Amino acid sequence: QPVLDRDYNEVLRGAGRRLMLRISPGSAHGLYDACLGIAALRHEGGEGQGTMLLARRQHAAIVPVLTLEAPVPLRDHRSIRKLLELTEGRTGLVSDASHVFGLGYMVEEDDDKYEPLATVQFTNHYGWELRHGGHTLMRVVSNTPRLPQSKVQADNFARVAHQVFPDLSSDEISFLWELALEASNQSHGTMLCISTGAKPEAERLRRQCFRVVPRVMTRPVLRQASSIDGAVLVEPDGTCYAIGVILDGQATEKGDSSRGARYNSAVRYTSSSPYPCLAVVVSEDGWIDLLPSTLHT
Repeated sequence: QPVLDRDYNEVLRGAGRRLMLRISPGSAHGLYDACLGIAALRHEGGEGQGTMLLARRQHAAIVPVLTLEAPVPLRDHRSIRKLLELTEGRTGLVSDASHVFGLGYMVEEDDDKYEPLATVQFTNHYGWELRHGGHTLMRVVSNTPRLPQSKVQADNFARVAHQVFPDLSSDEISFLWELALEASNQSHGTMLCISTGAKPEAERLRRQCFRVVPRVMTRPVLRQASSIDGAVLVEPDGTCYAIGVILDGQATEKGDSSRGARYNSAVRYTSSSPYPCLAVVVSEDGWIDLLPSTLHT
């Protein structure tokens, strides 16, 4: 089927399955879908978190901790999810991508038996990562693969910020960059919205935000202000007018149903804002987006 006729997320899922097939010991089929099924389950209300080491049985680089008398098929998602509760620190489930044999951990890198192995790190509900040799190869969020994304780069931020706010000096853009960098460090997800209309927008959205006495935002204050849901709304000069802002906007085809509410609300807002604005969106899964207003770029 031609790629252009397929759903974009389905293309990503197909690529994810092929990657998992290539990295599976013995090229075992079904690893990708098994990980989806395991990540979708809760155990006694808790999200699945833990590690699964991928290697052939009795691999020399794995030190066994507990060995199951009867290996559990990976397609038995509920049993694997329960066993995941046993993992801790370096100790993870050991699987050849078809069965789980027990618990074990990799030898140290300076050991003659050491060999970098692929691992699956279950991070949260519907979320997991494929890692190899200390590198994240793929991050799966809400059943859809994502390429790992790094922190916002200074030159990229400066380029986008200058497009949206052409009158800003290099020093002013550098100051906004410092705020964006702080926002990108938030592990729980947050949003920094820079708008020339921050003051009137804070008034318009007064019923869905906490307006503050105007003050120039700093990194420590931003760290505190972004600890609650909603965006931090600042002018291009860094003056903050509101925190915890629930952004609105018109529905747009640029949304992505596989992303969270934070991302999609930012897309709607920046697509319909009458003011030049730039949203720095940090999702809980670590995905970072720069969303400039479309009416002014």
